[in-house]
Amino acid sequence: MQDPKVTVLMPAYNAEKYIETAIESIIDQTYKDFEFIIVNDCSTDSTLDIIERYAKQDKRIKIISNKENQKIAQTLNNGLKEAKGKYIARLDADDWSYPERLEKQVNSMEENPDVVLSSGNMEICDGELNKKNISNYPLSDKNIRKVFLQYNPTVSPAMIWRREISEEIGGFSVNTMSEDYMFFMDMSSKGEVANLKDVLIKYRVLNTSASSTQMRRAHLSTIQIALTGFLKYGYPITFKTRLVMMTRFVTAFLIPPSIWRYITSRIKR
Repeated sequence: MQDPKVTVLMPAYNAEKYIETAIESIIDQTYKDFEFIIVNDCSTDSTLDIIERYAKQDKRIKIISNKENQKIAQTLNNGLKEAKGKYIARLDADDWSYPERLEKQVNSMEENPDVVLSSGNMEICDGELNKKNISNYPLSDKNIRKVFLQYNPTVSPAMIWRREISEEIGGFSVNTMSEDYMFFMDMSSKGEVANLKDVLIKYRVLNTSASSTQMRRAHLSTIQIALTGFLKYGYPITFKTRLVMMTRFVTAFLIPPSIWRYITSRIKR
């Protein structure tokens, strides 16, 4: 039996409130040649029951269950070990993909063999997926590299990448809370990176999500990863990058997360 072209990888932990919507958004994709690996990170709610119900209905769904809670980086790596697709597309269990997402991304990756990782834009939504804002990330490798020591210029749950390259870098680092940013940094050392202009997903911002409650720690992690990019890969630190890093360090301790989100949204425009 021929391996699928795409592996969709979804980490899940106590996601009973939103995971049905996330799963259905993948099942309803216009592109059909994929396997769907969902890694349950030892959830204590009904997340696993929901996944199992969908797996009975769609044979493309494969369940991996961690025996203990291993956090998101190791959970993603556990899924990567079982992936068979040429490309890996990620979606988080509380987000939602537009139906043509995979089709657009696969076509783009096939047409651009030098690109090792790509994402797109997102609608930033509340818990009910009501749109609050739309991201506007740089598109070309050249423009992404101008800012990628200032912030992660990709939408992590809308990423697609070449599996063989992610195997070369060893997957996701378990030594940082910004595993997606470090993954992007490592992947960018192996080839070009890009973003589609298209809005590919609806991204929930929740009061309980890591993007809100752990934002201060994330700022410090972002600084650390930027310095890694400079020291490990020789990426240049511009004056603006230094300014952003200094601002992150100060505001990590002084400014509430909600205000910092507004500031960073202005920086990324």
